[in-house]
Amino acid sequence: MLMLLLAFTLPMFGGCSPSAEELIREDLTGHFEKLKSEDEDLLALIGQNSGDSLEQLGINVDEFVHSALEGFDYAIDEVVVDDRAARADVTLTIKPISDILQEFQIKYAEYLVDNESADSTTRMQQAGAILLNVVDGTSVEEQKASFTYSQDDEGIWHIDDDIVSELTQAMM
Repeated sequence: MLMLLLAFTLPMFGGCSPSAEELIREDLTGHFEKLKSEDEDLLALIGQNSGDSLEQLGINVDEFVHSALEGFDYAIDEVVVDDRAARADVTLTIKPISDILQEFQIKYAEYLVDNESADSTTRMQQAGAILLNVVDGTSVEEQKASFTYSQDDEGIWHIDDDIVSELTQAMM
């Protein structure tokens, strides 16, 4: 009797495995939720990738990331799977780096004109303060981004590019 019950119920469970679309959505959601929650491991990675540049400017990495990610959100619009390749289209609500850089250049140039005699240490510290101020004052905008995925020989889906570089490109 038990064997008969198993013979009828096992095929029902076989169809319960997540689809490629669901797996990709879960993967992207995991990455984006780390950004929204300012995951400690992510902050450490950003700190390593920024090298000494933020530190030279007198900027605390955690403070900078918190300001840069303020208002961040995402919506996975569509996942299109074609055999062993997929594309996920996402709408990101994020502070655009291009706006930040443009505003920073203007503000820092104004500072330099007014403070020609400042020494290099003071200039670096002021550059950091200006950058953080600009990031704080930048509003989020919606940006479209696409992330490509490939399925390996074991059937596992992997994002093709580093998600951080894709996000950076979307922020531009």
